[in-house]
Amino acid sequence: MERKMAQPVLHTELSFSEMACSGLSRFLRLLPFCLMMLFLGACATGPLMLHETARSVGKGKNELSLGYGIAGYAFKWSHGVSEDFDLGVQLESMSWGVRGKYSLVNARTHGWSIAIGGGAGGSSYSKHIYGDFIVSHLADKWEPYGSLRVVHVTWDPLEFHRKNGELLFVTPSDRFRYGQAILGTRYWTNQKTYLMFEASTLLGFESGVRWDSGMFLSAGVGGRF
Repeated sequence: MERKMAQPVLHTELSFSEMACSGLSRFLRLLPFCLMMLFLGACATGPLMLHETARSVGKGKNELSLGYGIAGYAFKWSHGVSEDFDLGVQLESMSWGVRGKYSLVNARTHGWSIAIGGGAGGSSYSKHIYGDFIVSHLADKWEPYGSLRVVHVTWDPLEFHRKNGELLFVTPSDRFRYGQAILGTRYWTNQKTYLMFEASTLLGFESGVRWDSGMFLSAGVGGRF
């Protein structure tokens, strides 16, 4: 009788061991998915830096800027298509794209400027479009600016396969919107080159979008030619 009673106890212990191994196996299978979702969340943004005032570059002229901050590096090139309209490209650590800006009020040498801008681009696994409303003021060497930005991001669906081609899991496509408030300034060292400093924060427009990034700080240099 003792042997018969001992057998179920041994069987129960083996069941717990099997359950633990099964749970660990499921966790290991899901771990790549969890890591990928964290990676996608980090990359699914539009540009995080502006580094631009409301003044246009000027017809036939160019502007280059290079900055670095909490969000990584940022490179921007703008070309003046007309006196009030610029086109260019923007490259950041987590996104890239093309953008344009039209100056509604364009103070060449002193005073207030107002512009609307926008762009489209992508990252490793997402696409984005965005719009900017920019206000700036040029006074001698200082040119502070502020902007409100709205960004719409779309994730691309992804399929992950085993080595034998068997489908492991699929990440569904998704989309969300967020806003960004930006404040910065340029300090013109001369008529062609400047230093820049910028701070911004993200604004969640939807209940499911939350940010724990705090403030994005950056600085850089640039010039017009």
